Amino acid sequence: MLNKIEVNTFQKNLDNKRRNFAFIRNQGNILKYLWNRFQWHYYPKIGKVPDFPLHVDIETTAKCNLRCPMCPSRHLTKEEYRKYGHMDFELYKKLVDECADNSIFSIRLSWRGEVLVTPDFAKYVHYAKVVKKIPNVSFLTNGAFLKGDLAEKLIEYGTDYISVSVDGLADIYEVIRHPVKFKKIFNNLQKFKELKEKKGAQKPVVRITTLWPAIAKDPQAYYDKISPVCDKIVYNPLKDFDLLEPIKENFICQFPWERLFVAFNGDVQPCSNTKERFVIANAKKQSLKLIWNGDKMKEIRQIHKANKRMTIFPCDHCSYGIDYTALWKDRDWTDWDPKEMLPKEESNINLTGYL
Repeated sequence: MLNKIEVNTFQKNLDNKRRNFAFIRNQGNILKYLWNRFQWHYYPKIGKVPDFPLHVDIETTAKCNLRCPMCPSRHLTKEEYRKYGHMDFELYKKLVDECADNSIFSIRLSWRGEVLVTPDFAKYVHYAKVVKKIPNVSFLTNGAFLKGDLAEKLIEYGTDYISVSVDGLADIYEVIRHPVKFKKIFNNLQKFKELKEKKGAQKPVVRITTLWPAIAKDPQAYYDKISPVCDKIVYNPLKDFDLLEPIKENFICQFPWERLFVAFNGDVQPCSNTKERFVIANAKKQSLKLIWNGDKMKEIRQIHKANKRMTIFPCDHCSYGIDYTALWKDRDWTDWDPKEMLPKEESNINLTGYL
């Protein structure tokens, strides 16, 4: 059953082979990267559990400067959001130290929040890349703060790659990423590329992620506009975290064989599911290695191997387990109105300004 696991099939590539290869090559550590990708793709399929996670997502902050309609945080009450915070640097060092001691290949310094609102975020990058020499350090961002002294340090410290969400052009972008203006984001990306060229740096390489409906009317126009200021472009289908149907038959999650997610407060989850908390331990009290090889992770793997994910929560409410190909079959996205993504009720708080 494990060989039916679909690894990395959700996100689709919009770019050409030459740029895709350059994106990988310019991150460096190519041999380590290729070995890691082999493990990443085939360990879940053969049911092999490495001694330590192949990758760890470390949430330096759960706070965000935006409230995008497709984000799970839009379901939070004001009180729930106020509980979100930034990761204490001592906890962060503990996590990175353990990752380095176990020769991990990659860590990502983000999860639910906007990583660049982390106070003194460059210090976190410096510790991982310069002090502990983690081979591959990345993060996800909306790009609003990718500028100035911070941008300089991200390049200087050797950040490997950055994924920036740019959902469509002009008006479509500005509906989805309100109140950020497209011109501002494009200018940040352009100046960041110029800064890398000025410094003679190949990295951080920049991957742009977009929603397919946001570019479906003219994908070529999007590519022509964005490709000069980035290294790679990918797209995702439209996700609705309220949908529970149609489910993928025989779906087995890859995550329990690949990675762990650590929240800003040390809570550890086996996946990125934020529909409901899925905490299995806390990294302040246990090591990541102990958690990874612990009874709870073993139980989750066994449940998935037996194809019984629908018997446990929140695996039965997981967006990765929804068959979006069937859901959006034959839908014409060329006249898509991004306003359909906006919450129907007004009770959800506006997170902007609650940093």
